[in-house]
Amino acid sequence: MTMNHQSPVHANKPPSSNFWKRIGIDAMAATTASAMVSPFILTIDRSIVENTSGRSSLLQSVGRSFKRILSRPHSFIFSLPFALVFSIYSGTYMTANTIDTIDNVRYSNPVYKAETTGFVKFTSVTAANSGLSILKDSFFTKFWGTGTPRPLGWQSYGLYGLRDALTIAFSFNVPPIIASYLPGGLVTAQLATPCIVQLISTPLHLMALDIYNRGGPNITVANRIAQIRKNLLKSTFARVIRILPAFGVGGVTNRKLRTTYLDALQERARNSQQLASV
Repeated sequence: MTMNHQSPVHANKPPSSNFWKRIGIDAMAATTASAMVSPFILTIDRSIVENTSGRSSLLQSVGRSFKRILSRPHSFIFSLPFALVFSIYSGTYMTANTIDTIDNVRYSNPVYKAETTGFVKFTSVTAANSGLSILKDSFFTKFWGTGTPRPLGWQSYGLYGLRDALTIAFSFNVPPIIASYLPGGLVTAQLATPCIVQLISTPLHLMALDIYNRGGPNITVANRIAQIRKNLLKSTFARVIRILPAFGVGGVTNRKLRTTYLDALQERARNSQQLASV
């Protein structure tokens, strides 16, 4: 008796999401971008705090920081202030990246590098950035402010939080929305919007510093505004110079690395799926 043997029919395997590989790419892009911009950001942050407290001018402080970077780079990189700045931006970029990846995997988006612009991303990235930034600013204000180091008041914490929420909105949510209206598209939007918001966030930053440095409920709002105006122009310029690498150059670098490596990973996954289906 002849027996007919049929080869089993194998259903095509569903395409792998490569979730952990994508998370690894997210982390690589975030930490690389943060390491690239952190020395510059730390230098500017310190100069603004020292200038506002009267301990040093902006240029004198910047000069001391660059001298330390060149003469003792290991001391600069392994310092607590540098670790705080690096943690802020690697954490911020990583949160934004993983929100996008989780959302894409959850909804089976065929484009690995797709980005979201919704409320969840805004609140998540703001929470990560604000929490780390406020921790950093509380240390910096105590390190380089005036008088004996003391706890920050709730007013300073609130102003720092509002400043960070504006920065995040204009760095991660606004650029994809307005990119199609600008020459240069997303790159132009990513570079321009974080700088523009400094016109609003710098006065908030200076007010928080002034409340810490001079304290006291007896100081009138008019007096504080007059004090802020003294440093507003140069501080706004310094924060624009600072934010350009932080969320401009750093944001572009993070996006470029993430996009490049996710595209390569997706192409390999597509090729593997095609070979498996033959």
